[in-house]
Amino acid sequence: KSPINLNKIKSKLKKYYKNKYKNIRIDSVVVLPMRYTNSLPKSYTVGFTNYSYLSRKGILFIKTDDDKKIFFNYNIAAKVEVYQTGKEINKGDELSNINIKKNSIMLDKFASMPLQEIPNTKYEAKHKLKKATIITKRDVTGLYLIKRGATVNVTLRNGGIIINFSARATQSGRYGDIISVEQNNKNKKIRVRVTGKNRAEVK
Repeated sequence: KSPINLNKIKSKLKKYYKNKYKNIRIDSVVVLPMRYTNSLPKSYTVGFTNYSYLSRKGILFIKTDDDKKIFFNYNIAAKVEVYQTGKEINKGDELSNINIKKNSIMLDKFASMPLQEIPNTKYEAKHKLKKATIITKRDVTGLYLIKRGATVNVTLRNGGIIINFSARATQSGRYGDIISVEQNNKNKKIRVRVTGKNRAEVK
């Protein structure tokens, strides 16, 4: 074994993973130089390869003031909280407490970053998801709160006056999107900002 103190590197490694995962419990960390090393430089920074955080093991490096790199293998034992599908979910289905559940699992290897939070009325499935699938950023897209053809409750604010009226959406939109709606019996389109499920306010 190399006679070097790896505490600083281990500390940076833990911090790296804690910055990526909101709820992570790290049980142990192993760091080993790729070759025998007598000593570490007095000053260095710790770096990681792209997407290292998706796996429990990988390669990190320390970079000296003269841009020299020394590489290390590492392995981290940790538990992370993820969201999994409670049943099969079809493309376009809203993700909510009805069809997903939170679970704590051992960090192994993810194809993409698992979602840390899934608020209601925020996401819909980008494609079909089987039961017990870990939900990642690749699996979701923003939920359409208003769909084309739906009746929308529109709010118009003018000073202290608030006017509400119904209109038909001519476009689909997610939260914060600017879309067009058409008042009933009037051939006039109005630009509105999506504020909720079938709700919008005049831009």
